[in-house]
Amino acid sequence: MASGIREQPRSEEAEKIVLGSMLLEPDESIPTAEGIISADDFFSMKHRKIYQAIMHQFYAGRAADIVGVTQYLRDTGDLERAGGLMYVTDLPDYVTTTATLQHYIQIIISQSQKRKLISAGTQLVELGYHSDGDVAQMQETAMHTINEAIFDEGVANEIRPIAELEAEFMERIEAEKNTGRPSNYLTTGFKTLDERIFDLRGQLVFIAGSTSVGKSLFLLNMAYKQAKKGIKVGVISLEMTDVAIVNRLLIRHMGVSAKDRKYKQLEEIRKSVGEVLILPMWLVSLGTSSLIGILREMRQMVLQHGIQCIYVDYIQLIGDISSSQRVNELEEISRQLLLFTKKYKVGVVVGSQFSREVMGTGDKRPKLWMLRGSGGIENNSDIVIGLFRKDYIDKSASMTDGFHEKNLEMEIHWLKNRNDGEAGMVDKMMYQLDRQMIGDITYASEDGQ
Repeated sequence: MASGIREQPRSEEAEKIVLGSMLLEPDESIPTAEGIISADDFFSMKHRKIYQAIMHQFYAGRAADIVGVTQYLRDTGDLERAGGLMYVTDLPDYVTTTATLQHYIQIIISQSQKRKLISAGTQLVELGYHSDGDVAQMQETAMHTINEAIFDEGVANEIRPIAELEAEFMERIEAEKNTGRPSNYLTTGFKTLDERIFDLRGQLVFIAGSTSVGKSLFLLNMAYKQAKKGIKVGVISLEMTDVAIVNRLLIRHMGVSAKDRKYKQLEEIRKSVGEVLILPMWLVSLGTSSLIGILREMRQMVLQHGIQCIYVDYIQLIGDISSSQRVNELEEISRQLLLFTKKYKVGVVVGSQFSREVMGTGDKRPKLWMLRGSGGIENNSDIVIGLFRKDYIDKSASMTDGFHEKNLEMEIHWLKNRNDGEAGMVDKMMYQLDRQMIGDITYASEDGQ
């Protein structure tokens, strides 16, 4: 150019395609872009505004499509700065397929990095011509500028020096000495489990067992016990309807079987229903079993409702169960669940099936290798608990005492535990299937079991 002024590196087409994809298929496209690009990576100020609006809607759990985003831009007075209504609504027209979204994201990042290098170079030139400071200090400033340009990859986690953890860590230690627990620890709801799970926050826990051994029962009892303590819990079931879950919780709450409930007075039942329905518990009826859909619901639970622990029943029902790459898919699912727990500092408890091969083993007690698709689940989990019931194996064992089921023992096998490394330990808890109850044995009298 005659003026000698060069245009900054950019690809407005790539920016339009990425934003159009996010508006066209928000549930699939936004999680792909999230954490990879930021608003500052877009060259166009219009596109920055649109991206910020999309992400605001997404994190708020609201519609992040064209209608939701344009309404948000209108409400905030940014619609004209985002190019106007027609500009925003035309963006999906640039998309031929969302399958190439990653490619266009990388183009945006590449152009953004080039602009950062150019900016760094300009700063270095200005530094050399106009700085009167010490040369060593100038070199230090120059290195800092270069490092920022080269290593800045947009969205990043906070990097903390270990020294900053002193106050936080000592507060934890003092709380342990006084009470045995940090002051804000997340209980499992059961003292038997709390003995080995120090704090459920940021933990990915798998509750594993054979078909019908009681995985769903165990998960719902944990959720119920936490909710009774005022902890906000979320339940995502790919097997049961919301009504079925509430029915199980009601049986557990009343302490009577479904058969005996019909003999209760209607007012007593209505009172119990009211007590169950005011528990701080959120249920999700999923119209999809896709990982993206489940992560979206989990994110909405945390960001909108402050959920502290999420239960997912169960992992083998997530994704394409007929996939020829099922083992790899389960590994990716468990990895994404692990990343979610660490990012949002919540407990995530997931049911998992044992392989049918478990029935062909000697004593049939749980082993880590019995997990279906075990490689990824085993590697990505913080804790794996295997459930075992003797009466499940020995069908001749009597489960009733008169008209009601006995209190029977369920073995809790600690197959993996990153908290204290005590894998291989076995604890016992009690259960009654007809009353949908699992409880501590040692602490039964003080725990109201």
